[in-house]
Amino acid sequence: MAGQGIWQPKGEGLREICGVLEQHISPTSDKPRISQQLQHYSQFPDFNNYLVFIFAHAQLKGDESLSVFQVWKGASVEIRQAAGLLLKNNLRSAFKSLDAAYQQYIKLQLLPCLGQAEKDIRNTVGTFISVIVQQGRILGWPELLQALVQCFDSNDINHMEGALDTLSKICEDIPQELDSDIHCLSEKLIDVFLPRLLQSPHASLRKLSLGSVNQFVMLMPTALYLSMDQYLQGLFVLSHDPVAEVRKLVCAALVQLIEVNPSFLEVCPSYLHPCLSEFLNVAAKQMVRQEVSPIVMTIVSSIVMVLQHPEGVNRSLVENSAITLGRLAWVCPEIVSPHMEHFMKEWCTALSMIRDDIEKEDVFRGLCAIAIRSEELHKEVCQVLLGYKQILKDGTWEQCLSTLEPQVKEILSKYGV
Repeated sequence: MAGQGIWQPKGEGLREICGVLEQHISPTSDKPRISQQLQHYSQFPDFNNYLVFIFAHAQLKGDESLSVFQVWKGASVEIRQAAGLLLKNNLRSAFKSLDAAYQQYIKLQLLPCLGQAEKDIRNTVGTFISVIVQQGRILGWPELLQALVQCFDSNDINHMEGALDTLSKICEDIPQELDSDIHCLSEKLIDVFLPRLLQSPHASLRKLSLGSVNQFVMLMPTALYLSMDQYLQGLFVLSHDPVAEVRKLVCAALVQLIEVNPSFLEVCPSYLHPCLSEFLNVAAKQMVRQEVSPIVMTIVSSIVMVLQHPEGVNRSLVENSAITLGRLAWVCPEIVSPHMEHFMKEWCTALSMIRDDIEKEDVFRGLCAIAIRSEELHKEVCQVLLGYKQILKDGTWEQCLSTLEPQVKEILSKYGV
């Protein structure tokens, strides 16, 4: 299979390998025999070159200059994916041992696939690239960085999504790589894509972008630290996002920021203070049970830290933390109520400071939702109400009840009055 000079596939080798791959994905094929054939092919040093060529090239028109295209018109998506699966496993185990020229050939074949129309192909390319970067570091592949930036600037959804999916995989596996100083870029890579994509009109890009940046928060690299104002502004905008998954990522980002350093929210620039109040308010109002229930206690723990140490903290942050806690209690009372003893005093203190009567009413609704789930508190409330009922004689209690809304009467009936 090996060639001289610049590597090119041979038509006979392509047809042979594609035939074996087609049998490999067939449910009725002789699996042991096919595995034996693939093992035989893997002994050739350029076998991975064939795999990446098959994976990277869709159906062709036959008018290319290379003679190989005249005898091979491209493989189906299924065969390309089969080639990709084999290639991924081979790259994980043997990429470093490949000839340097073959390594470069594989890299160059993958980059044009970032903008492939087929999403499965784009996603697989992202996995390949992350595997290669893990073994050779991002500094060893300057063409990748240039290609990613070009994809971001293309305004083509396929190219942008492919590039961002690749970045998200790198962020997940080796986030520290994107905090590196890259000689071919004038700025760090996180600074390149952060402003471009957090406010993208495409929901898929907003999700990928925010998810990628969130991978950095716990590490808090220098690039993100220096871009904190910009990041917070992006979060404030995305807290209004119509897509539930994006809002969930905003909640996760807030929790991580408070875990890493609450001062990020306490000492944000003065021009962001109004946005901070609005952010907490909108995030709380848009909470949906299935979005927040997995992270409720993490959010509660972070909010309680603010409520327990309000000294020097912006009043709006304390106020909106109390409001957020109230909305969490209303949405997921069964999760919040077992822990009320740890924050009830501080919460009630902050609650008394809320200036907006409508917001205060919402918080009281959450307070009641968790209170009725506490057996001890339920007994105490019953005693108070029964004592009050006994004080009101000559039908006064009944008169009071008659003025209440049906919903309030129903709640009181649970206390035996």
